[in-house]
Order: sequence, then C-alpha cells, then structure tokens
Amino acid sequence: KNEMNKILNYSFTKKKITKEEIHKLTNSYEKESYFELVDSCLSKNKPAVQKIINNTSFNKSDSIIIIRSFLSRIKRLLELKKLFVKIGNIEGTISNFRPQIFWKEKEVVKKQIQTWPLDEVYSLFEETLHLEIKFKKNSDLSNNLIFDFILNTTDKSNN
Repeated sequence: KNEMNKILNYSFTKKKITKEEIHKLTNSYEKESYFELVDSCLSKNKPAVQKIINNTSFNKSDSIIIIRSFLSRIKRLLELKKLFVKIGNIEGTISNFRPQIFWKEKEVVKKQIQTWPLDEVYSLFEETLHLEIKFKKNSDLSNNLIFDFILNTTDKSNN
C-alpha cells in the first residue's frame, strides 16, 4: 500500500512515469551494499539494520551473498581483534592492519572492535558457518534464516 501511495503521489506531478522511476520509488535501497547491512549488524546499529531490511527487496540469491559477506567481515574482525590484543589500542590496530582499512570504514571498524570480545567473534563465525549449511539444505527459507540471524546477532551484540 505504501509503495502504491508513493507512485500515486509521484504521478500527480507527471503525466508519464517510466519503469525505472517506479523501480526507484519502490526500492529506494537498491544500491545498498551487502557489506553495509553486515557492518551495521556487527556495529550493533539495529535501526540501520532494520531500515536496510525493510527498504530493500532481497531474493534467495541475495541470502548467500549476505552470508558470504558476513564470513568475510567476521574473518577481518577476527584478525583485527588478534592484532588489538597485541597492540592494545584501537587506533594502532586499525593503522597497522593489512590490507589497510578504507577511511570511510574506520569508525565502523572501531565500533566493531569495541563491541565484540574475541571469543564471541569466534562463536559468531561458527554460527555463520552453520547458517550457510542450513541455507544450502533449505533455500526456500533463506531470507527467514538470514534475517533472523542478522536481527539476533544485532541484539546479541547489544548485550
């Protein structure tokens, strides 16, 4: 209903609406990065996670990409946490990490390092691997599985 209202309101100012305009109106987060969803989750930014999930149309093939994105980010977080244990401060950890952290990601990475104890990162990695197995066994439930995992992980990291 909300999507139809968007189209209706937009059509008051135009005589003709293109397919591309309709697509933009109904899927405002089309270009939303999978990594942004994962980073928001790992940074315990539940409002951002919910906004991305609610405003993006995900299909079954997106679920495996999200899982793989989680695995990639968790592996990076594991290495960052190990380096943090050696160095002892976040700034030094981020500046000495290789490959180098892109400047736009530094604040998110700091938040993730502060949020997750090393043992919980290992547990999260194991959970993500199990999620991937569940997905492969029953891809019909892929979106339910991945979004339950994301929301539970966001809540878990808040504790």
